Amino acid sequence: MKIFKKIILVFMITLVPLMTVACGSTVKGNNSKNGPSEKIELTNAVLNEVEFENSKTVSVKQEQNNFTILGTIDAMSKSQKNIFGVDDITHVFVIKLTFDRERTLSSFELKGNTTKVYSDNSSDKNYVGSLTDLLDNDDGEDSYAMLILSANTKEYTLTVKYTDDTESRILVKVVATLATATEE
Repeated sequence: MKIFKKIILVFMITLVPLMTVACGSTVKGNNSKNGPSEKIELTNAVLNEVEFENSKTVSVKQEQNNFTILGTIDAMSKSQKNIFGVDDITHVFVIKLTFDRERTLSSFELKGNTTKVYSDNSSDKNYVGSLTDLLDNDDGEDSYAMLILSANTKEYTLTVKYTDDTESRILVKVVATLATATEE
């Protein structure tokens, strides 16, 4: 009887970890059925002491790697327009992009009406800054970036590359109504 218990114990010790590993996810990047390993959520941001916030009616809907910005986006205030610095942009929304916590970020490409690349390699095409210029997290936190994006641009492609050659591509579509504000 003791030998039988030992055989079962050895079997359990070797089989349970093996089954756990075998049943675990082997999907890399954005090939997951549940969407990308990165997260997008609406948030507020401060740029040079001016706050940018989404109106209460703005929402985000996710379908795998596609995110849709819905609702009504308010026009920027004069101070927001001055800080944002692009005259033909009238409306913005703010998202927080949290990167995959299991991987080391290599580059991030934001493609809309213009393309900007943040990378650890300054020779990359459309390079605008290092990854440290992009990231807003403190030491010990998961890597994330607060992005203030123009709602006048109807589609963005966010491409995240990691040092293990994993790549994740996220599509952000803006279908929200752009509200016009009248000055008093």
